[in-house]
Amino acid sequence: RGLVLDIGAGSGYKLVKFLSPEFETVGFETEPAISFLRKKYPNEEWVDSGKPEESLPESWNSNSRKPDVCICSDVIEHIHDPNDLVQFLLSLKCKAYVISTTKREARTPFLGPPVNEHHVREWTLHEFKMYLESLGFRVVKSYEGIQHISGQFAIAVPDNNKKKE
Repeated sequence: RGLVLDIGAGSGYKLVKFLSPEFETVGFETEPAISFLRKKYPNEEWVDSGKPEESLPESWNSNSRKPDVCICSDVIEHIHDPNDLVQFLLSLKCKAYVISTTKREARTPFLGPPVNEHHVREWTLHEFKMYLESLGFRVVKSYEGIQHISGQFAIAVPDNNKKKE
């Protein structure tokens, strides 16, 4: 079975409904969601990413398996310093990443903060690709959501040729 990580698992829906039990899954979340997830889905593995000692790979990945896929869906736009999140994602050493975020409309690029008061920042499709690549990813494919979904998705892998600073 492949190993799939979900950073910012939220309700756990993606992992429980789409991936488990076919894949081994580990969901990362903070309080109060982590307590809810552990109670509602006790047979799944949940990591409290608000506790650094628990979120280190040595704590939850005792057999040192390289995760196949890391999902980080609709999290990065809420983080004040998204560089920290990106570095954490890279530290997980996943084979591939699916990172999604709300897209910023290119036609309204500099009109202030995002409309959603819970978002710290939003990127256009091109900005998001360039941002991820500047921090150590190679974006294999990026695309915008379909129909009325105002999201964007990046399929990325670690860029092993990128010089680490």
